[in-house]
Amino acid sequence: MKPTSLAPSQLDAATAAARAQAQQMEIVRKLSATMMLGQRLGMPGQVQPIYRVLSSMLQNERMLDVGLALASASAGNVLPAWKLITEAMLSEPEDELAVLAMALALKKAGDPQWRSVIEEALADTPDSAVRRFADLVDADDAQLSLLEEDAA
Repeated sequence: MKPTSLAPSQLDAATAAARAQAQQMEIVRKLSATMMLGQRLGMPGQVQPIYRVLSSMLQNERMLDVGLALASASAGNVLPAWKLITEAMLSEPEDELAVLAMALALKKAGDPQWRSVIEEALADTPDSAVRRFADLVDADDAQLSLLEEDAA
């Protein structure tokens, strides 16, 4: 079977589409970083318009909420993490990974109740990925710092 080749116009269209997608990903990355920095600095008036734009682009508010909670927690503000844990448990109790991400936010903010959040999330889950993530959250701070450096 002979490989199919693209006509020049098809190749140009595919190249343009790939460039547009790469540009959109870069915009999302920069907006996300700006939103999280604003959250960390306690600037909700500037964060909300960016949140709305990203929410419409990504169609995934939970991911944005987790990012905001982690940014707040790293600045010592535990309230957004608690709010998101409560919402997650009421609206999507099966979203164990989001709850564990919130436990990480609580841990980073120095709230000792992060442990009980992990225990509740693990109480009924057979999911090995959730258990591995819980182990990482429960890891000592040196291991957690290495994990965060790898993610950055």
